[in-house]
Amino acid sequence: MDRLDKVSSMAEAWQRPSGRSMRPCRRLAEGWECRQRSEASTRHPSRCSKLSKLFKKTVWIAGGIAEVAWAIQANHGGGYQYRLCPAGSNLTEECFQKHPLEFVGDKQWLQFGRGLNRSNRTEIPATRVSEGTVPAGSTWTRNPIPACGDSYLGGACDDRRFLTSPFKCSSTLFPAPAPGAFGYGGAACNFEHRDYAAHPRCNCTNQMFADHTFDFSIVDQVRVPDTPGEYVLSWRHDSEQTPQVWQNCADVRIAEKGTAEPTTPFEKYDGCEACCATTHGICANCTSCVTNRTGDCAYCWTPLPGFSPAHAPVAQCLGHESSTGGPPAWKPGDDLGLWSPGCTKCWADDACNVETGSNHDVRTIV
Repeated sequence: MDRLDKVSSMAEAWQRPSGRSMRPCRRLAEGWECRQRSEASTRHPSRCSKLSKLFKKTVWIAGGIAEVAWAIQANHGGGYQYRLCPAGSNLTEECFQKHPLEFVGDKQWLQFGRGLNRSNRTEIPATRVSEGTVPAGSTWTRNPIPACGDSYLGGACDDRRFLTSPFKCSSTLFPAPAPGAFGYGGAACNFEHRDYAAHPRCNCTNQMFADHTFDFSIVDQVRVPDTPGEYVLSWRHDSEQTPQVWQNCADVRIAEKGTAEPTTPFEKYDGCEACCATTHGICANCTSCVTNRTGDCAYCWTPLPGFSPAHAPVAQCLGHESSTGGPPAWKPGDDLGLWSPGCTKCWADDACNVETGSNHDVRTIV
């Protein structure tokens, strides 16, 4: 048994979601070690999601540099990569692996102000690896935020620690890149109300939730391919502490230089996609229910099902808009029980009928 396998019982390596098991990088006490394993593993079933494009398009300039970012709510360690797939292709893992994006430089930034304030950044060194990775020669970047080192749960509430606070983090798995940039994140307090009976020592206040929540996003720069066209951008994160792979997708149009203006990154966006039929919005069937709460319309006035952490508002299609009819403002620590996406304003502004051509074609991600 080599040193890599000795730590596998404590934290799962980054895993490829199907085919052969892949451990591109693993942090050890002395640093990082990378390799690819070739033993067979069970193929995970494909999950297909019907997704439509957003009303707002993102434009990058061919051959230029673009800024990308992600944020942490539950820190599981690991690393990540950005990839592209032509929008007209089948959006498979195989397609994304054919087009990994190149990171630019050996620096990245913690951007504060809930991740949106471009003038409030802290530069930190980036740990990047390109040997033993999948696809071969591509570059992955380590999650720069260390979890707690004194708990198996990495900083999530651990009520088995009777001699110390279940939330206390007295050590980290590796040095924090900046003051306060360590721990599990706001999900340390993300218990549902029903869970507190079994875990009473994990009961957070709204202020505790705010204190645990990271107020930054992690910004990298990537090289834009010199191939104009419509693409889907994939951010893939392979966890270290859990056998999980996380992925998010976005739509990007790469334009030739001089033919379009690039999108300004990190602009706040309150979209109407949840309210519109063309985007298959979860509240699109509520247009005739603004003054009706009976029958089928009861759905629109009832909290939506799903995970409901105690210190974040629950979504409900109608009834909890701001005074202007849009979505109400909320930030961690605020006491807001229910939240609505602002459909009444979207419908009043006729925002669902914006001319977007084929922008709302439904695509399947497999």
